[in-house]
Amino acid sequence: MSPGNEVGVLRASYQFTTNRWYHLAGTFDGNEAAVFVNGSSVKSEMLKGSMNIDDSELFIGKGDPKWSSGEFFHGAVDEIRIWRVVRSPEQIQRGMNGPLTGKEAGLIAYWNFDHGTAQDASGHGCDGRLEGEAMITESARANAQP
Repeated sequence: MSPGNEVGVLRASYQFTTNRWYHLAGTFDGNEAAVFVNGSSVKSEMLKGSMNIDDSELFIGKGDPKWSSGEFFHGAVDEIRIWRVVRSPEQIQRGMNGPLTGKEAGLIAYWNFDHGTAQDASGHGCDGRLEGEAMITESARANAQP
């Protein structure tokens, strides 16, 4: 996880099992970055600085070619949520197994792909687009627990 090149990178090892759903979350408060898997903290580290938000495109499932080798995520994504507030471990645990309304305080982008599009369900207009081999499909994940 990287809150920006000037801030640094938090690398967290985890033994993922194929063909299983996971809930992944990362937080950064300007002093500390943390990574969570299925609501449990995997690693945190002191990283100080400010995130520099610019008008660059946000890549999900693909490394930014400007800063990486352009690697790709080979798997499925059910929902993506971006917050302007740091979520506590308890908030992450409470919210990880259910959908949002899109109107939650501090939510700035929410893609749930429920209507076959990459439309931002938060109402903030951060609509996405699918590129390459990305596609929206129906999944058995709908009622499964991580």
